[in-house]
Amino acid sequence: DQRRRDPLRELQDRQLLRVVAQRRGPVEHPRAFALGLVRREQQVRLIILGTGPEKNLLRDLTQKLGLSEDVELSGYVANPYQYMARAAALVSSSLYEALASGIIEALALGTPVIATDCPYGPREILKDGKFGDLVPVGNDAAMAASILRVLAGHTKPMDSAWLEQFSEATAMQSYLEILSISTANCCREDK
Repeated sequence: DQRRRDPLRELQDRQLLRVVAQRRGPVEHPRAFALGLVRREQQVRLIILGTGPEKNLLRDLTQKLGLSEDVELSGYVANPYQYMARAAALVSSSLYEALASGIIEALALGTPVIATDCPYGPREILKDGKFGDLVPVGNDAAMAASILRVLAGHTKPMDSAWLEQFSEATAMQSYLEILSISTANCCREDK
């Protein structure tokens, strides 16, 4: 009787190294997650949250590479933050981004971030690499080396004041300023 793994329970095991990853763009190469390179050095578990058209391709790829025991395709989860908060790192191997909210959320949870230096997002959010590791897009060796550094405890401290720019209140204030609407006029309660 094979029971389905409970990845959240596995994340509670302090002996288990773990990585939560996100990716935007096609899976086009067998080394897409640099996991094989990391696995040569130490045991690590990759948990991929969410659903998408490439789930079967990812499953086939992990089987082909002999990494099925190291990769969990969890699908949709209602509360991804419980995974992010317990992860050793969030790895974003995106080819492109817009506003990389997963990176912002991981930083807010205190989870180290490793991201590809893809157009639009990671470099700005990580302040040119000050608050997380940036690696070249498609460079699996650099991604693996960065993952191993973070797993060895070499992480970058986060300044919570830096994250304030991504808060709901700051975003709302920026919109109001762009629209030239005074908060004194817009948000007061008339009795």
